[in-house]
Amino acid sequence: MSLRLKLQLVVVADDDEQVSVDELVVLTKDYEQLEHVGLSLAEAKGLLLEVQRQVVGRQIAAFLASRTPCPTCGRRRGIKDHKTIVFRTLFGKLELVSPRLRRCPCQHVAQASMSPLVELLPEHTAPELLYLESKWASLVSYGLTVKALQDFLPVDARLHATAVRRDALSVARRLEMELGPEPRFALAGCAAAYASLPAPPPPITVGIDGGYLRHWERKQTHFVAIVGESIPTDGPAKRFGFVQSHDPTGARAYSTTRNSSSSRMGRRACVSSSAISARTHSICSIGFTSPCN
Repeated sequence: MSLRLKLQLVVVADDDEQVSVDELVVLTKDYEQLEHVGLSLAEAKGLLLEVQRQVVGRQIAAFLASRTPCPTCGRRRGIKDHKTIVFRTLFGKLELVSPRLRRCPCQHVAQASMSPLVELLPEHTAPELLYLESKWASLVSYGLTVKALQDFLPVDARLHATAVRRDALSVARRLEMELGPEPRFALAGCAAAYASLPAPPPPITVGIDGGYLRHWERKQTHFVAIVGESIPTDGPAKRFGFVQSHDPTGARAYSTTRNSSSSRMGRRACVSSSAISARTHSICSIGFTSPCN
């Protein structure tokens, strides 16, 4: 004996009236052995892919319907042609039909045609996929990141380590731009100068270390990466990292970590490192307090 399960996607209006009912998948499940209980990994991945395809399809259709009328006069604009946009998501790669709309006669200075879907999806990779690619790529190699994602998610079967590397670097560049200018540590180097400031919060513990890494393109070249973790007593831990030989403004990384840890001027940092003497210059350059001479 086996069970037949039919999963459907029901779209409802604001008044709860059913608009459409679409069949997602039909499962035939046995139940007499342990391995039969629940969804298998393949079934779960297939179900996620189909749900994603149906949900995104409905969203895109609603979006395009709202953008077809001219925003000035409300007249329905004609379709010039269609193109296909590939949208990479955490739950599968989707091919979306993107119409190009003709310019409305009431508009005389606008371009001849426009694609609403291109404006909605300037990047063809979903933020959730970028997040997991970047998170895993910061912990393991790009190749292992691909294998991990493909093991439990219905991502693109042709996902390659090169694509993960490109996406991770894109996220890293955007985060670098958000760090802002190089901070100024006005009182760095003289602990006695902090006496005039209000009582600071409890000190934070900062672990800092470094290691030699091989250059991705020039395999015979190595560089030193410095990483650290800020552990305040009154909030979550924050991490930072930089390559001093390539980034002359590495203090931004530590400053951002310090500010996000609810720190302020005068708060002490207890630095812990397995090679503190070898990295004295790096530690001082990012604004840690040192005793007065």
